[in-house]
Amino acid sequence: MKHKPYIDQEYPTTNRKYKDGLFRLVFQKKEDLLSLYSAVNGSNYSNPDE
Repeated sequence: MKHKPYIDQEYPTTNRKYKDGLFRLVFQKKEDLLSLYSAVNGSNYSNPDE
């Protein structure tokens, strides 16, 4: 049985508006966004207003 090449396979497109809305909903609080920023950058900031 032959497999289709990777290029011929069809994948659903992403709904960017949904992803953006979900991100904004989850990280609408400054504290949560700062926690994400600190995790990604390997830092340990604690005051979201600075």
